[in-house]
Amino acid sequence: NTFKTRLNAVMKTQLCGSNKVQATNTFVMPTITYSFGIIKWTPTELDELNRSVRTTYTKYRSHHPKACKERFHLPREIGGRGVMDLRLQHKKQVKNLRTYFHTIASTSSLYDTISKTDKKLTPLNLSDKEMNIDAGYTIALQKSKWQGKELHGRYLNTLDLDSIHKPASVAWLTHGTIFPETEGFMCAIQDQVIATRSYLKYIIKDPTIKTTVCRMCGDGNGNIEHIISSCTTLASREYTDRHNNVAKIIHTELSLKYKCINERIPYYNCVPMNVLENDACKLYWDREILTDRKVVDQLEKSPSSSFTI
Repeated sequence: NTFKTRLNAVMKTQLCGSNKVQATNTFVMPTITYSFGIIKWTPTELDELNRSVRTTYTKYRSHHPKACKERFHLPREIGGRGVMDLRLQHKKQVKNLRTYFHTIASTSSLYDTISKTDKKLTPLNLSDKEMNIDAGYTIALQKSKWQGKELHGRYLNTLDLDSIHKPASVAWLTHGTIFPETEGFMCAIQDQVIATRSYLKYIIKDPTIKTTVCRMCGDGNGNIEHIISSCTTLASREYTDRHNNVAKIIHTELSLKYKCINERIPYYNCVPMNVLENDACKLYWDREILTDRKVVDQLEKSPSSSFTI
């Protein structure tokens, strides 16, 4: 009861994504982990507790029910959500306690007697010094399971490519300053479990979905890749807004660096001037630039030898 009460209390807070995970790990999980090494927990019971955490996060819209469960418990540095895996923590704590007792037993007759007496009386099973704690359930195994999934694993397989800068790619997770609802939704997009036509037809096998053509442009396969980067209808609106929201941050930083402005303005309130200048520099925003050479990609759209940035 304490476990569930604390978990629900944390989920009702207005903490950002990483802080809510940290609160879960430090305030909620200890109600269970204090018993590790004393009370016998089965893998099934620990998996059920992990499932209840994911279910609660889903209840508060911080985790998609179809998102990768292995990713939910893996460290943020490798692209996971960072919520403590109770089964992994149980194994780690049992291992540390066994190491402690066996180390002290060499200098203490009391600890030596305890170690010899514990024949499966506790989860530590101290009398068996050869018991292998490292086998089976590991972080590497969980990552391998995530990577091996046909749909969920596409993101991780791309992330592990040599051409990808991994720390920069997962910085939004390691910094964790966004809302947990947004964080969960972004992970669901990367796991490709959003209800696009392609997902509903080929993954969910929804018989009511007869076509996978994009709803917006009426062309192309309506999957995640098409929606976020290839839809011609979205290109003139949402893609431009997405680009400008990033460009506003860069524009603001350049303006501060060259002292064109004196105060940082949040990107969502920033309305850049077309021209911002002082004695040191001149910054343009959304201005047509005349070029010496024609931009070939623009010739089909306009005979003009100019382009817009």
